Amino acid sequence: MPQKGLNIYKRKDGRWEGRYSKGRKANGKKIYVSVYGYKYSEVKEKLILLKAQYTNEEMITRPIFNGILTDWITHWIRDVIRPGIKPATYSSYQNKIRNHILPVLGNYQLDKLSQKDIQRFINDLGEKGLSPNSIRAVFRILDSALQKAVDTHVLLLNPCKEVTLPKRERVKIRALPLQEQKALEHAALQDKNGAAVILALYTGMRIGEICALLWEDVDFANGVIHVRRTMERIATFGETDAKTQIIFSTPKSESSNRVIPLSSHLMNYLYDIKEKSTSVYVVSCKNSFTEPRLVNYRFRRLLKTAGLQPLRFHSLRHTFATRCIERNVDVTTMSSLLGHSSVKLTLDTYTDSMLEQRKSAMLLMDALFINR
Repeated sequence: MPQKGLNIYKRKDGRWEGRYSKGRKANGKKIYVSVYGYKYSEVKEKLILLKAQYTNEEMITRPIFNGILTDWITHWIRDVIRPGIKPATYSSYQNKIRNHILPVLGNYQLDKLSQKDIQRFINDLGEKGLSPNSIRAVFRILDSALQKAVDTHVLLLNPCKEVTLPKRERVKIRALPLQEQKALEHAALQDKNGAAVILALYTGMRIGEICALLWEDVDFANGVIHVRRTMERIATFGETDAKTQIIFSTPKSESSNRVIPLSSHLMNYLYDIKEKSTSVYVVSCKNSFTEPRLVNYRFRRLLKTAGLQPLRFHSLRHTFATRCIERNVDVTTMSSLLGHSSVKLTLDTYTDSMLEQRKSAMLLMDALFINR
């Protein structure tokens, strides 16, 4: 009698056929090997021997996929993960794969890629001047692609295991001192295109969130801003005639989709702008949206007007967070306003800025000390 669970069945020609899956192709489809016999017991015995043979071979040496890394990682990013990630994330992955991974490792046979090859690749990235955090980002992509090959039985072992990575570097936060903030703020208030700077300084919103902000997201009745979307310019990698394109998507993370209360001064400022606006966008250009590149251009011009040194627009977000810390806003509230995915991220990012708060805490504890 045929046993349940064994892939053995009787053919029309009277013979029995047993099938065994020895792995998968690059597209994920199973690769089958068949054995035949005129008796069920004969085929069952052959199938058991076949399974044992392939299991031993897999444990010792042979993977199923015979292509190069370029073949596998191209399949992985386009067919496996692309449907589940945002276009901006896909663009970022493609950039790292094309600029760093494929030029060095792309022609390696997938089954010949070793831990030593990966380690040498990581070390070389450091020697080329790539930052530790950027190296780790490249490595995560390579590791994920190769782990998927293992999980789908395309590769026996992931050569990324046991690779030594550079230590994470703490990114130094640059925020404007209060005096410089006031100088920039004054220049922005006098400029018809200064709204993006004012919003960043008084809400901590990211540049893409500000560019995508609609007037319908500003609830004047309840005094809040709803952060519902973000805008980015991403590389197309030859998928269209244009080299880059503007995309709108949901905010960076679930917690980035948030509600920010409006201060009375900011609400009045925005209301005055809305009264004169003919665009659906809060920050507009020619009655349409303003993309991040133009916002950055306007920002650099305002810095010159204010007599300030060059600065990244993102530093305005850090300036907002620093002012919150200086005014003893609790870290949970600050994390929520910034749209961080966790309070830990906020603490890790602004740990140095919170030094004065820690000193104040120790002074409070010192007051409890019993003098002898």
